[in-house]
Amino acid sequence: MIRRKLTKPIMSLFIALVLIVSAIPTVQAATAGSYTVAQMKSAYPDGTFFTNNGKACSGTVYHGISSNCKFDHFKNGVQCAGFAFEMAYLATGEDCTKWKVSKNISDIKAGDVLWYNYSHFVYIINVSGNTVTFGEANINVPCMIMWGRTMQIDKSRNSVDGYNTFEIFRAPTSIKCKSHAMSAWTTTQNATCTRDGTRTRECNNCGYSESSAIVATGHNWGTPTVLNQPTYDYNGTKYVRCYNCIASEVQGIRRLIVAYAPGDVNGDAQINLQDALFILRHIVKLSSPISNNPDALKAACITDPNATQPQMADALAILRYVVWLPSPLD
Repeated sequence: MIRRKLTKPIMSLFIALVLIVSAIPTVQAATAGSYTVAQMKSAYPDGTFFTNNGKACSGTVYHGISSNCKFDHFKNGVQCAGFAFEMAYLATGEDCTKWKVSKNISDIKAGDVLWYNYSHFVYIINVSGNTVTFGEANINVPCMIMWGRTMQIDKSRNSVDGYNTFEIFRAPTSIKCKSHAMSAWTTTQNATCTRDGTRTRECNNCGYSESSAIVATGHNWGTPTVLNQPTYDYNGTKYVRCYNCIASEVQGIRRLIVAYAPGDVNGDAQINLQDALFILRHIVKLSSPISNNPDALKAACITDPNATQPQMADALAILRYVVWLPSPLD
């Protein structure tokens, strides 16, 4: 009797547990030939050891191999070579020792294995300009893994880190990446008043990098010094100097005008972009000072004083005048 009472609750609990477990997402491990750099770093974290038991190697750096040293998948190498070969295998599923070998530093790319100074193997994860970024093991501590160290290449001297003795095991293609996870932009050259700058960013998964321009800032002119005051007949001049650089120039000051002179549509005794905007608004039948003001209408008809309505050419005349291009308003 007691068993019958407990059977139903136990079965309900069992079914609930099955549903909960089935709802838990399973993490699919990457298969050899499809690893991204991020997955490599996850499988072989920085500061851990490329050894059989994941503990520090009892050998020494540079060929002091111990029984704990781990071979790569194809058993071609241990320590630095084993690590670099294994990363190449994880990325491509191939034995990198069978890849084409180059002794031209210009050929280097992400995904290659570099043997430099004929003493140390590294796995290349990014090449940006003359900077090569890589993953490695067995550089300072026996079999310890390190990600992100860099070296400089010199294409004119065909050298890496100052060494002319090297071999590049060239991957068939660069590191694969299904979806780039780009880092934040890093400024590589600041923009100036007159020259664009540059910025770069790279994919955290494969090392792909890209750059874009930072638009020049333009001059930040300081308070002008008037050299010649404008009159109703002549333009004036002023001297300005940029706060951000050493640039300076003499600029014009438009002559004085009376309210509702040709081009002064809103009657503020100035000709500027607002006047051009009012003409455009009037043309498309939006509200503007021209609608119910004969003086404004007359000021707007610049190219043809006898016209009864302003035209696009009148707005253009104002725009040219504002930027000191030849205009009927001169």
